[in-house]
Amino acid sequence: MPTNNKSLVKLNKCFPGDGNYDVDRRNKEIDELKRTVDGLVKEVKWLNRRVEVREKKFDRLWGSIRSAWNDFDREIKSIQEKPKTHINPLKRKLSEEDILSP
Repeated sequence: MPTNNKSLVKLNKCFPGDGNYDVDRRNKEIDELKRTVDGLVKEVKWLNRRVEVREKKFDRLWGSIRSAWNDFDREIKSIQEKPKTHINPLKRKLSEEDILSP
């Protein structure tokens, strides 16, 4: 059966080496998977560190917001509890003395 050059090239690509192709291929795939898993583990660890940093920043920010809100709330309550000492002259009723005085 005559073979052309292309079929030999395909055959060499499919079965390279010394005939232990399946073992070599499996070992290479295992090594590649190990590298992939190691890379993914490193990436997950890095992402976990970033999440922890973000959570800490969020907690600090949330604490600041809560503190500012409490200060604001206390200030509003203190203003509401103070008696009105200042009367706006435009809103008060004019007395006869005010009308008659120059």
